[in-house]
Amino acid sequence: MLAALGYQRHGGLDSPLVYAGDGPDVLVYAVEGAVTAPHRHGQPGLQHIALEVDEPALVDAVFRIVVDAGGTIVHQPQFYDYMDGYYAVFVEDPDGSRLEVVHIPAGAA
Repeated sequence: MLAALGYQRHGGLDSPLVYAGDGPDVLVYAVEGAVTAPHRHGQPGLQHIALEVDEPALVDAVFRIVVDAGGTIVHQPQFYDYMDGYYAVFVEDPDGSRLEVVHIPAGAA
């Protein structure tokens, strides 16, 4: 999914995995400690990360990538009434963390 957003993985498979692109780097760390169960939305901890993209077509592309990979779609691409033209898809990674890919048109209110 990150590759579709212009990110590339750098380094090996050791923790953390580092993805670099035009925006801030994304670092993914391996789970540490005794609790290794997937996160459930609504529990304490990270609820979701939103990644803003320049075109609605990228929202659709991420949706197709996740579906093709057998990933979990929480909400299919659709418009939301958060602000004019807010178009997003919500997915979950294998650890249960929710990711949102969103397009917000310039000047949206």
